Amino acid sequence: MGNLKSRVAYLQGLAAGLEMAAESKEGKLLSGIVDVLVEFANSVEELGDSQDSLEDYLESIDEDLYTLESRLNEVEDEDDCEHILEVECPECGCTEAMEIEDDDIPTAELIRDHHGVTHDVAGQGEHF
Repeated sequence: MGNLKSRVAYLQGLAAGLEMAAESKEGKLLSGIVDVLVEFANSVEELGDSQDSLEDYLESIDEDLYTLESRLNEVEDEDDCEHILEVECPECGCTEAMEIEDDDIPTAELIRDHHGVTHDVAGQGEHF
């Protein structure tokens, strides 16, 4: 962008070096063209500055969004607590472990193991 302004300044110098009468048709035309080029160069520089500011702002929003997503994922992970229910079969002595999600916790306090034996599991769940 700075390069554009310097090239327009160079053209201004060339136009001034022609020593055309400012009131002639050609002088008015050349002066008008150079003036428009100066305005374009200024506008392009302002747009570049605005774009740089927007990129910085967008980058900060992106970082904030990443931080927010990370925190939200941490909260969701804490909410996904599972329970392990372990019951020992009185017939064979084997232990059976069952993973139960929070929303799957049985309403009854009794569960049946793989031998068909019913066990009281009230208060036996472990959080991890």
